[in-house]
Amino acid sequence: MCGCHTAHAEGNLLLCLIRLDAWDAPWQSWGRSMRLADRRQWNSLGPVHRPQVADDPLVAVGAWEALKPGHWPDYPAVCKDLQQRVGGVRVYFVCGTDHATKCGLWKGMGEIGVVVVPRADDKPKPEEPAKRVFVARPAEGEAAGFSSTQVRKALAAKDFDAASRFLSAGAAQFVLRPSVGEFAAFAKDFEKVGVTSVPPAPPAPPSQGAGHGPRTIGITGLSRSGKGWVSGALKAHYEAQGRSVAVIGQDGYWRKPVEVSVRGKVRRSEEEAECTDHQAFSEAIRKAVHGMAGSGGVVIAEGFQLVHSPDVTAQLDVIFEIDIEKEEARRRRCQAADKIKNPNPMSVADWDDLVWPAHVRYVESSLAPLASRVHKLKSPESEDDVKAIVRTILRIGWDPFLQEVGL
Repeated sequence: MCGCHTAHAEGNLLLCLIRLDAWDAPWQSWGRSMRLADRRQWNSLGPVHRPQVADDPLVAVGAWEALKPGHWPDYPAVCKDLQQRVGGVRVYFVCGTDHATKCGLWKGMGEIGVVVVPRADDKPKPEEPAKRVFVARPAEGEAAGFSSTQVRKALAAKDFDAASRFLSAGAAQFVLRPSVGEFAAFAKDFEKVGVTSVPPAPPAPPSQGAGHGPRTIGITGLSRSGKGWVSGALKAHYEAQGRSVAVIGQDGYWRKPVEVSVRGKVRRSEEEAECTDHQAFSEAIRKAVHGMAGSGGVVIAEGFQLVHSPDVTAQLDVIFEIDIEKEEARRRRCQAADKIKNPNPMSVADWDDLVWPAHVRYVESSLAPLASRVHKLKSPESEDDVKAIVRTILRIGWDPFLQEVGL
């Protein structure tokens, strides 16, 4: 896909396999000037575009173009390589009317299809189905007038609200308001868009008045991802500001192991959703919220199957998932016993048979359907990482509350 604003993502693109490269206007020239190692590191995060399309079931981000050694391949090479990799699935290159005209794409790209996404006031040329050239329905509403020029102007002016509309809140957050960890990793690159320091974290909201219940923050993630670590740091932060805080851990409502089938054999597992008394867990959150009515307090609910129960999910104002790589999660859970780091170790074989499959089912059945309600955070490895995560939670988690009370 050529273009980084939401109008291109909102076109009516059916029966197409869409390629969205991690570097695109207005970041392409910036990316071309970076050292290869920096580009690889950046694209491993997919920092700008992944937040843009995180909630889209069709569009995805690829880093192949930026990872190509020796030169910067243009879109024809990217599409050709992708077509070879996916075999019988047709690859379509998606672009705007101006790009199609400038590059002569109305004549087609041979085996590669072309989908042109016009703006509402564009006058695209007719489709050429025989040449695999199609025209999508224009984006509707505000997004119809978005352009890369507007994106560049918003970023140059550090206009966060405009950048959020043109890109997405997640992309604008990363580019204009990076966390401490993000800025430390890419300080030289942020300078190229005029961000020379980490913006100060917004102050905690004042105590809530009558009629406003406490804020309820949900933190979920795979076992040993750092949920408890982050919850503890967040609790300490709010307590230091004089707020009432309650942390409700799902582990406290673990009930019993259940039987599961693993390669045709019956195994006992402590990792399934059914191992937890979700009704009691939900009631504990409800009681904590009720007990802080009007106090401006914070309730933090955390658990590896946190949003399995709709009753729990309905009580959460904001949800964060601590995302951890499979290999690292396995290493942490299967390392030697430690009262703090790993109080309940298990074998690699048991982890592969019981923990990971249960987590995959939980993500697919409970987390994924929540889509944009869930904010992903990288699993911490140090105290600095935890501090950066807390800053992110403060920025994201309190925004709706500030709007609610008119601040």
